[in-house]
Amino acid sequence: MVPYLIAGLFLYRVLFGCLYGWVHSLQPDYLTTMDTWKFHSDGLNETKFLLKDPVGFFKDLLWDPYENGKGRILSTSNSYWNDLKHNIMIKFSGMLNLLSGGNYYTNIIFYNFLVFFGGMAIYRACLQITGLPKNLLIVVCFLIPTTVFWTSGFHKEGLIFMAIGLIVFHTINAINIGWNATRILMILFSFFLIFILRNNVIFALAPSWLLWLVSARYPAKTRLVFYSGILFFTLLFFGSKFIAPGIDLPAEMRQRQIEFMSLGGNSFVKTDTLRADLPGFLKHLPAAVDMAFLRPYPGEGSFFYIPFTIESISIILLALVSIFKHRKSEATVPFIFFCICYALLLYLLVGYTITNTGAMIRYRSLAVPFLVLALLMQIRRPLWHTNSDQFTLKNR
Repeated sequence: MVPYLIAGLFLYRVLFGCLYGWVHSLQPDYLTTMDTWKFHSDGLNETKFLLKDPVGFFKDLLWDPYENGKGRILSTSNSYWNDLKHNIMIKFSGMLNLLSGGNYYTNIIFYNFLVFFGGMAIYRACLQITGLPKNLLIVVCFLIPTTVFWTSGFHKEGLIFMAIGLIVFHTINAINIGWNATRILMILFSFFLIFILRNNVIFALAPSWLLWLVSARYPAKTRLVFYSGILFFTLLFFGSKFIAPGIDLPAEMRQRQIEFMSLGGNSFVKTDTLRADLPGFLKHLPAAVDMAFLRPYPGEGSFFYIPFTIESISIILLALVSIFKHRKSEATVPFIFFCICYALLLYLLVGYTITNTGAMIRYRSLAVPFLVLALLMQIRRPLWHTNSDQFTLKNR
């Protein structure tokens, strides 16, 4: 990729990040009600703390104000881990202020310099494995409006996107070249960062990633690996309370949905409360699919939703094309199944727990590029060379 194109793509991301900040600054009391501006406002105080007591600044991240707060890993209240994701963003903002002089929009530049590596990592990984044209990969990895908008603003999505990109890049290199300490550490660090910032993404990414590794080892059995793996993780999900006392994953999802319901909002979507059992999840499935895959409807919400509506319709049309123009390959590609599995799981997690269209668009943005990649690979699937422990694109 030529330097001027890289510079253009980076500028595109920075402009979206500035737009993100400006749009949120239009809201009443935005410094206290909009997360991105609250991070910045609180970060100004953290900068003073950093200059006054650097050791205390970092040591503060370990402080637990709750009784057994560190034991409430999945809880969204009175939990050290739930507070940690906000504290990290505030501390990060405080450190960036040292470079920017406390200017929000200058911080956007530094922030996106870091996040840009996520898109670049996915792009470089896909060049090795998808067989898709470079120009098409540039569009998917760098230009999708939903993903760029929500990951370019100063919020958790950008860092999560970067971490996912690093996981994909190092995993593909590990499969094709071999594992080493650097790849293992980068993957572990990235998973840990995602867990801290938004642990529900782990429930979509980790199973998909594990099944990807197994299917890469046995590519001819990819379908069997993913179908049986999804069944296994589904049973594990609904049986969690019997396996590990104190952990009830369906109940945790129900609680998150209830908390989102309590927030209301201009784009609130009325829905039934989720029941924390298999029949309840099956009953709620149509509503979850409607929320995550079909919204925002044409005409729903303000003009701000129009690009996201167009994007949703485009993805649905692309899915239809992939069905009717599907090409069978010599072997099943594990990476396609990873993309599909991760995207569908995250979409469903969002659909089951989010009751606000605006928040839903933001949360699912981390899955959109992978869903598009999977659909495109189904339409134009490359030929693969496979052996017992790796798969690489054939030289053509």
